[in-house]
Amino acid sequence: MIEIKTLFRQRPRKATRRCHPHRHETRWIDTGHGMLSVDIFEDNAPPRFRLSGEHGRHNWPAAGMEIRTIRPDGGARQTFRFIDRGAFLESTDTIPAPHAFMARVLLSHDGHRHAYNIHYEEPPCHGADEGPGRRAGFGKLGRTAFYFFGAVIILAGLYVLHSGRAALA
Repeated sequence: MIEIKTLFRQRPRKATRRCHPHRHETRWIDTGHGMLSVDIFEDNAPPRFRLSGEHGRHNWPAAGMEIRTIRPDGGARQTFRFIDRGAFLESTDTIPAPHAFMARVLLSHDGHRHAYNIHYEEPPCHGADEGPGRRAGFGKLGRTAFYFFGAVIILAGLYVLHSGRAALA
């Protein structure tokens, strides 16, 4: 007979496997000169910062823009510079995953600099915490076995309960 615990062993995952929904992660900053959108854009492209103003235009020179990220896992730091793409400014470097960090947005113009801190957290995977089998770290086969054996145990219990009542009658 197969031990039930062998059905629930999790297969090793590949290091490249990750769940990351492709959506915009936008933060808005009131600069005092208008609203600035700081967006992690990754639709059909590697993730990059995009900066734009309200109404789809910006008033900042690319040379005066900089974002410095600090990651919570030991404080790895990275500096992003920007190029002008017309309607928006885009970071010259891609943003490595995970997108969980504090970002300091530095805007320089007219001989002075503005600094703003924003925070990004990696969004949870779709359904990652749903169902009893997922919390235990079971794979798809393990979850199927979990529900199957759960149903068998319930049915067996009902059968015994019903048989016991029939014998008493």
